[in-house]
Amino acid sequence: MCRVATATLEPQHEASAIARRFLTPTLASWDVLTDSVDLALLLASEAVTNAVVHARSASTLTVALAGGCLEIGVRDHSHDRPRPPHPLQDAVGQRPAETVDPMAESGRGLLLIAALADTWGVQDLDDGKQVWFRFPAQRAAGASSLCDCEEDSVHGIVLGSGARAVHTDI
Repeated sequence: MCRVATATLEPQHEASAIARRFLTPTLASWDVLTDSVDLALLLASEAVTNAVVHARSASTLTVALAGGCLEIGVRDHSHDRPRPPHPLQDAVGQRPAETVDPMAESGRGLLLIAALADTWGVQDLDDGKQVWFRFPAQRAAGASSLCDCEEDSVHGIVLGSGARAVHTDI
């Protein structure tokens, strides 16, 4: 089964909570199990918070189930690439100079994403960027595994990782 759903989020402090309220029923309708839902909620909250704090623009949350994995992307309208704190390297292997202050109340979102997702990256777009991450989805026994996202599908879209999925309305 491959599916995609999106939500537009305004740049407000409640954006992460709104994202979680969107993701919870979406993933439940796709028969995703609690452990995977919890991980998706945590990492999406971090990515959305980064978009609100750093991009200060509306963002688009995309969640996809494709190839047995969940892939979540947060697209914003800033061209500034995230600068992960040391010791983390970004998706192209660049190591920024700053380090994590152990007493800081923020600054660990990308560290969590890198530590808990199987893969992650930043995709440059014409009108900004998308931070995406991917990890295996645990699904209920008997959940449909049918996939209708063919290579030439009109409704198929390419995700940040290059995987394909079909957009659905929830």
